Amino acid sequence: MHYAEVTICLSVQLPIFNMMMFKAKALGVLLLLIGLFNTGIAAELPLSEVQLHFKRFSLNEGLPSAYINTLTQTEEGYIWIGSKSGLSRFDGYDFLNFRLTDELEGTGISNDVTALLADDSHNLWVGTDSGLHHFDIRQQRFTSVPFPTEQDYTVLTLYLDETDRLWIGTDRGLYYLDTGAQPFSLLAQESVRQSIKFLAQSEDKLWIGSKSGLFVKDPQSNDIRQIMLRENPDFDVRYERIFDAVIDKGRLYLATDGDGVLIVDTTTEKLLSQHLKDQPFIQSNSIWSIKKQGEWLWLGYFYDGLTAWQPQSNDHFHSRYHAQINYSIPFDNISQLFFDNQGLLWIGTTNGLAVGDISNRHVIHLGEFQASVISISGLPCSATMGYGLAARTVSIITT
Repeated sequence: MHYAEVTICLSVQLPIFNMMMFKAKALGVLLLLIGLFNTGIAAELPLSEVQLHFKRFSLNEGLPSAYINTLTQTEEGYIWIGSKSGLSRFDGYDFLNFRLTDELEGTGISNDVTALLADDSHNLWVGTDSGLHHFDIRQQRFTSVPFPTEQDYTVLTLYLDETDRLWIGTDRGLYYLDTGAQPFSLLAQESVRQSIKFLAQSEDKLWIGSKSGLFVKDPQSNDIRQIMLRENPDFDVRYERIFDAVIDKGRLYLATDGDGVLIVDTTTEKLLSQHLKDQPFIQSNSIWSIKKQGEWLWLGYFYDGLTAWQPQSNDHFHSRYHAQINYSIPFDNISQLFFDNQGLLWIGTTNGLAVGDISNRHVIHLGEFQASVISISGLPCSATMGYGLAARTVSIITT
């Protein structure tokens, strides 16, 4: 005889006046699940069926485009989304969409939002494939920020350092904002002309990741030098195409296109380890986005979905798009991972947006019962923004 505690989660909104009806339906689902357990159909649940539980958003939910480039959150709690068709604000229930071409005059204005950054002064900095713009959140107005030359610049990343200097990584090099100038104006960091994909700060060093290598800005001399990742014969670094990074406890975790995950010591500036797809916790050597939450690294791949990996223990699990599972990620091409201030994981893909609670990760699909999710070992079901997850815990005895 086996004893198991099971939590049933239904992904529906639950008005109070429908609670009695919901309880009746939940009981019916419960009895059906008990039958499944007793007949042995669900006795063995293989690891390949483990899926994270996500709420998906796309055009039908109000997004202007399913191709999501970037995500951020303002201190009010709003989630801001940059897509191929503009800027969107999500309040937990609805999307409010803004198109730059509707507000800004002149040629070369694009709605393809490629980078977002929110500061503490109610400013939202919006990078597109044709330049940089300032968005006044209160007045809901865009202002263009001109680059030094009359060319189109694709803004790939935005970063606010410890001195509140705004750094802008573009396909034509690195720039920073002259905050003392009115109107806003940008200055070039002439020593870095590569295509800049990420910026991060540690120990007063500014780390710069590009499609042609890793660079660091020295806090004393302000010189920028390249970290030669290929020179270490212990590793198989071939491309040095860096797409994203995260810094944690003196370690710089690099997401690359072709070289897997590279880990650099931020003090010694030495490459410590390389992790490729021949290891079970890496699905692909091409990684678009990387984030760290607690002890877990989260990897979003170009074509292979999502991985969660704990470097200390090498515990890991993978999650991919599944056409028959309506709570899987929307697509396997992940453009950005983002954790909000409640710890919810947002996933931008080239075919939609999703949000999920990673604390409820042991979720198992039971065939046609798409409305139901089983949470094993007492893991909680929690509310996701405006979308309720109702939970009922029961004890099931099987023989």
